[in-house]
Amino acid sequence: MTVDELLDIAIQHEVSSQNLYAGMLEKTNNVEMQNFLKSLVEEEKGHEDLLTTMKEMEIYDGSIVVEDTSLIKGVEQSHTTAKEPEAPPESIEQILELALTRETKAQNLFLTLAKSSKNEELKTMFENLAEEEMNHHHDIQKKFAMQQGTMGFEM
Repeated sequence: MTVDELLDIAIQHEVSSQNLYAGMLEKTNNVEMQNFLKSLVEEEKGHEDLLTTMKEMEIYDGSIVVEDTSLIKGVEQSHTTAKEPEAPPESIEQILELALTRETKAQNLFLTLAKSSKNEELKTMFENLAEEEMNHHHDIQKKFAMQQGTMGFEM
């Protein structure tokens, strides 16, 4: 598997997250939850766009072969902790918990992959992806706080 193929998997996970939140959006009539879920879909779309741009601009050598199967399995599992709930979410807090769990898992995975990567370019790529997940985590928390009217002067 190559770096480009790993990026394709990561991009697919962002699309999967978009679909997860869009599916939840269809199951709720609560306007606040709808707005929050829409913002999560937008966040995931932004992350997908970033990964796609990284690949298209060839920021990393996409032809590097990744021989370590644990790296491959790790990327494949980066966003798989949470599946769409069968019942509609009962609160924005439930949605927030789901979203933050997914982001934290992805961030921890990319940090682990960076530490275990022997190729410096791969290590840098995974560190950058982990940083993006951390930023995404913070963005989700800010959106939640803004929606709830609890955002103070920290903006």
